[in-house]
Formats: sequence, C-alpha cells, structure tokens
Amino acid sequence: MIITFLESSTDNCRDVSLDYKLSGYLSCLPGPSNPAKLDSFLEPILGQDILIPKTSCSVFNSTNIDYVLRNLQVEQLIVCGQLTNECVESAVRDAADLGYLISLVDDACLAVDNDKHSKGIFGMKGFSRIVTTNQVIKELASMNILLETDSSVARNVETSEAPSTTVEAASFIQPYQIPGIEHGALKALTSSLYYCQVKYIRFAIVDSGGSIRCKAKPMNGIDFDSDLANLVYFAKVVSAGLPSYGDCLIAKSGLDASGSLSLKPDLASLKILPYAANSAMIMCYQLEKNQPSNFCTRSILQKVLHSAANAFHLGFCVGAELEFCLYKKDTCEPVDFSVFANTNILNEQEDFIVDLEEMLLRQGIELELIHAESSNGQLEVVLKYQTDVIRLADNVIFAKETIMACARKHGMKAIFLPKICDKQAGNGLHLHFSFFDTRDYQKNNLFGDYDTKEEISSKGKSFMEGILQQLPSLLSFTLPSNNSFHRVGPGCWTGSTASWAIEDKEYSLRVCLDPQQYVSNVEFKLSDSFANIYLELAAIIFSGLHGISNNLILRSMNSFENKLPETLNESLDLLEQNVDFKNLLGCEFIQAYVAVKKNEVEFFKNMTLGDELAFFYNRA
Repeated sequence: MIITFLESSTDNCRDVSLDYKLSGYLSCLPGPSNPAKLDSFLEPILGQDILIPKTSCSVFNSTNIDYVLRNLQVEQLIVCGQLTNECVESAVRDAADLGYLISLVDDACLAVDNDKHSKGIFGMKGFSRIVTTNQVIKELASMNILLETDSSVARNVETSEAPSTTVEAASFIQPYQIPGIEHGALKALTSSLYYCQVKYIRFAIVDSGGSIRCKAKPMNGIDFDSDLANLVYFAKVVSAGLPSYGDCLIAKSGLDASGSLSLKPDLASLKILPYAANSAMIMCYQLEKNQPSNFCTRSILQKVLHSAANAFHLGFCVGAELEFCLYKKDTCEPVDFSVFANTNILNEQEDFIVDLEEMLLRQGIELELIHAESSNGQLEVVLKYQTDVIRLADNVIFAKETIMACARKHGMKAIFLPKICDKQAGNGLHLHFSFFDTRDYQKNNLFGDYDTKEEISSKGKSFMEGILQQLPSLLSFTLPSNNSFHRVGPGCWTGSTASWAIEDKEYSLRVCLDPQQYVSNVEFKLSDSFANIYLELAAIIFSGLHGISNNLILRSMNSFENKLPETLNESLDLLEQNVDFKNLLGCEFIQAYVAVKKNEVEFFKNMTLGDELAFFYNRA
C-alpha cells in the first residue's frame, strides 16, 4: 500500500503548489520541524507500506510516485481517499494519462458533501473503473490475494430490479439495516473533537411530535473503541407517547413507562454547536433489540429512501423554507411591523442575520436566501437543497435550534408557532421535491420534461397524484396541530384543497419553473415546523412513490373541488383507516401517534391564538 499525505519539505512552505498557496488554509502545511501526524489507526501498517508526502492536489505532479510505481512494476492501481473531487480526482486522471489501469473505490472515498462526491466520481468516469469495496475484496480473493477484513468491510450489497408496472400498497418498501460505524472513523473523530475542545456530546432524537430529546455524555466517559451504540437509552414512551405540552403518559397510546430504546448515532450528522462551544450534537437512530425501532422516524425515512433507490432507482433532491417570527425578549411583541420583502427587518436585525448565517455555516448548513415575510417580525430562511434527504432533515433540526439560540443571544425570541394572529400570515415549513436516477452521477432532474416548457414528466405527474390522493391523511403528519390548520385557508397562500397549479401559491402543490420556464420541482405548502421533519418527509415521499408504482394519472390543474379536512381530528380519523400508512408505519405507531395528537387537541381547544402565542413564547 502507498499512503500519500500533505507535508512540505520546508518550514515556510515555499515549495507548496500555487493552488495551495492561494487557498489560504492549505498554504501552511506540516513541515520538517512540525511533521505530519498520521492517525493512530494507520500505525499497524506503517512498517511495511510506502509513505509519500505531497505538496499539491495531484500526487503525480509533486512527488516521485510514478518512479516508485515503475520500480515496483505496478500497472494497476486501486485508489481511495479524500477529497473525492480534489486530490483523488487529480491523482486518478493523471495516473490514467500515464498509462495506469485504475479502479476507483466509490464507497472508500470522501468529500465535503454527497453532491461534491458524486461530481468527483462522474469526473473520473472514463479515466477509471468505478467499483465498491465489496467488489475489490471479491476480485482480490479470486486472485488468491489474502486480505484481513471483517464483516463491516465485506458486507454484501444487495440490489433489486425495478418493480412491475403496478404495485400493491406498500409492497415496494424493503427491509433496511442501519449501517455500522467503522473503527478507524471513531479514532479520527476522537482526536478531532478533543482538538476542538469539545467536552460533551449530545445524543439526540426527534420524537414523533417533532420535539428534540437529547442526553449529554462527557467526552471522557465515552469509549471510542466501541461503535458508540448503546451508550444512551430512552424510555420507549419518550419516542412516541408524550404530548408536546408536557411529559405525561397518554393512556390510549398503548405505551407506558416500561421498555427502552438504545441510540445508535449517525456520525455524518455530528456538529459542534457554535452557540454552546464545548458541546457537539449527533442525531441518532433508535434501536430495540439491536434492530431499528418501529417508533424511530429517522429509520422510517431511511427505509423509504432505501426502497426508492432499490425498487425504482430514484434519489430525491429536497429543499426547505423555514419561517419564524422574532419577538422582543422581555415583552411579547414582534420586533417590527414590516410587510413582505421589506428592508426594515433586514436593516434593524442585520447583526442577528450575520451571526445566524455564520453559526449555520460553522455547522455546514448553507443559506440560499433570507427575506422578510408578511407577518410582524417574520423572516424566511431558505436552506440549500440536498440530494441527501437525511442530511436535509438534520439541517432543518439544527437550523431551528440555531435560530432560537441566536435570537436569545441578540435579546429576542424566535417563534415558530404556525398561526399567531388571525389577520396575518402564519409560519410554514415549505418543502421542495424533485428526483433523479441514482445510477446517473450527474443526477439530472427527472421531475420535469426538459423537451417541453412548463411540462411535468410522467413520473413527476404520478408522484404528485400519489401525494394528492393521500393528502387528507397526510395532513396528520404535516399539519400536526389545530393551530396548524388555522394557518390554512383561501387567501393564505397555503392551498386549502387537494389541488395543484403551476407557479400559483394558492394551491397545495405548486409546480415551480426555472428561469427558462422548464419545470424544476414541486413545492409542498401544507407543512409547518410543528411537524416531525423525518416523519413528514417519509410520508410525502412514500405517497409519491405509491403514485409512481401505480402509474397514477394526475388530476386536472386549477381545481378547488377536492376538499381537505378542516381540523386535525378529521385528518387523524382518516389516518386511522389508511391501510397504506399502516403498512408503512405499523399499527402500534399509528395508535400512539393518533392518541397523543387527539390529547393535544383537547389540551389546546379552549385557548385563543393569543393564549397559544403566550404559551409558546414562554417556552422559546
């Protein structure tokens, strides 16, 4: 094995490439008096492997690696490493030009995000063979080359063909196992967190009602030689049996104080919290007997996405628009009284906005847009779209937490209550959906028909119709409070019927056009921040996939005839009868969810909008 790493041959780094010098953060590499330190998990192999320090992206430009490989009579290379779209891509393309035969190991490479990884892989097609770790192991084994490996490295990758034209209910949903955490990644994580002076890690879940629940463990109490599973437990009832207004058991939920779920963290979600500098938070899956719990909404979303990829070869691109109102900290009053897209709040709250964006960027969350909305003190932030839907859901959770923390820092409170005042617009969480073929590294958008302007593809139409048919029950997840339903109605720019239109915000599904007037995505408007983002994304995508699997025909545009439930209770009654959602979520989950939501309706039923504002203002 040849390991390449960044290290200058001079302490002042005058020999590094121009590209690295211009980058700023790569202009000062380790050098003779401060040599590079390789992670400890590489130590057992260093005595027999070749180490080559480099000073540019391409190892072939700044080292003698070609000379070394020729001396070793090497003709074929297996390449892995980071970053996929930078050092790895440069090395592969240069090696191919020099006549080497390259196998690029897709799942053993890493980039800053999935989009950059995919673009890097696409840029190496034609220069290399794209393979998986599993393929490499099998091929080397067939040549009698022995490898020391374990089940986590050699796990099989199962695929399935696309389904037949018509599929019953939820038959395309397939079993899903949560992937393990590699030991080497844990060792790297340990050193990084200690370097950043993190003292506590918050292990977090989102309960079925959308509330974050977490437990913090001191760093010195965590065994990083394990896979981090089973360090933290929650009572099962915490996951799906407690109402949003307080921690009390709901008898009809079917859950009690018995039983517990263990947490399995997703390393990719870990973020150091800029508003709590000594703490990091990591989103977790919930396990019961080492299997994904039926009450874990993160697992439910992952299962839907896994099935979409395997049964339909579809991946999803999702964007989110978060609305909230800023209120004064000491008095329950909005910070301003401006109107939509007015400059007042941008001028008066610029310090807050700048601080907020910096906090989000430090967590890897990018903003595309921020502007004043129609209600008093209201802002909308548009999060950058993601082709990794789990990451998008995580970003929504972290963004909400960051907005609230940043507001408190600036002497304000951020209110996400869906409807604050009868005469003003409410706070929504609008979601944008498109999809692509997972076998296409360019991830070309398949939602629109790019041969005809303002035309939706056949799959896009079936996807929309699947959502519209399920919408009466689906609202139980996307508008999960009676207050949520107060936000909906004619003239509220939310849609109030199971209908769609092109670029019209008075419809539940708004088809969006790009600047050239081609269809780009569909916006789902009947959603707010009281929803569990994992659950609602799972339910929406599941509904759309059901439409695709059955080739549903999209109803006519601009119709207001398809009435929707007017209260949460009406939607919950329909949910209890919905066979498709029972197949997806299980009867236990539906029972608990319906019982808790009906209890919440009863708790808030005698409150005015002002009472609800005061209730959530005091909790912000």
